[in-house]
Amino acid sequence: MGQNNIVSLLIAGELTEDFIIDLNGKARNRVAGGSGAYACAGARFWNDRIGLISRAGKSFPEEWLTQFRKKEIDTHGVLRLAQDYDQRRHFFWRENDAFTNDNPILGYARYGLTFPHELLGYAPVKLETIDQMWKNTSPRLNPTFPQEYLDAKAAHIAPISFPAQVKLLNLLQKGSLNTITLSASDDAMIPEVISELPGILSGLFAFFATEKQLISLYKNKAWNVWEMAMDLAAMGTSIIVIHRGDKGYWLYDRNSQKKYSLPFYPTRWIDPTGIKDVFAGSFLAKFKQEYAPIDAFLYSAAAASVAVEGTGPFYLLDSFPGLIEARVEVLKNMLSTV
Repeated sequence: MGQNNIVSLLIAGELTEDFIIDLNGKARNRVAGGSGAYACAGARFWNDRIGLISRAGKSFPEEWLTQFRKKEIDTHGVLRLAQDYDQRRHFFWRENDAFTNDNPILGYARYGLTFPHELLGYAPVKLETIDQMWKNTSPRLNPTFPQEYLDAKAAHIAPISFPAQVKLLNLLQKGSLNTITLSASDDAMIPEVISELPGILSGLFAFFATEKQLISLYKNKAWNVWEMAMDLAAMGTSIIVIHRGDKGYWLYDRNSQKKYSLPFYPTRWIDPTGIKDVFAGSFLAKFKQEYAPIDAFLYSAAAASVAVEGTGPFYLLDSFPGLIEARVEVLKNMLSTV
């Protein structure tokens, strides 16, 4: 890694092989995806020194990693595993914020689409499989892992599994990173885990979760979502961002004790795959540019609104110059305090 290419921002997350049926009923088969890929795309829009920490099974296409490198995303932190893991994911989008993934035949049959032979034998991934892929996070066990990664200034941990996220957070906190953000994994957002969250959130600058995840976490409490957000912030996190699907976003700033509401930018949704990860990666990278959380909030919402208009993590990066800025100007007038 040359001196001019020193990584300043890390993204840790999954790499997957996606089979998508979008909201128009079109099949997008064998698309490089995963929470890590989409978060990288969001971050790369503002930062050209991104490093990806991930796992790739034996048969994961090398040409897809080459695509990342062509987008100037460093992949030395991707551990190529000796064994093969099923990294296929299926998304049959029924609504803007709702997909099914348990029976891939259903979506292809509904639209009269040819069923891809690569999806034969597919079943939704088990958390145990993900944990197995991420069981070792020590750089000593990955000879290609650059020690320089631990000198980066910021990192985002995308959804993987809760145990894997905890391991990665412990690893990253050993370095010189001063800003870490994390998007909630579903297995962390249950009442049985809430006692473990203070030890996690106290080391974060921002925490991203969906409204559904918060309701799941606090299902034993008769609280509204803002009370849930404030409770999480009290555990030590400065910013709580709540994804509300096509209704937009809420943000709670613990330092100012302000609540913000931002509708989703009005656009036609085509493929929502990965938009929460695009938002989170973009938020961190933009925040590190100007250290203004509300500006990062607006720019990330604009980036996500572009991402839903196409398929794949890098659709955003191919958008024409000025589009994000134009949408930010619109979103500024839509932002309100609660």
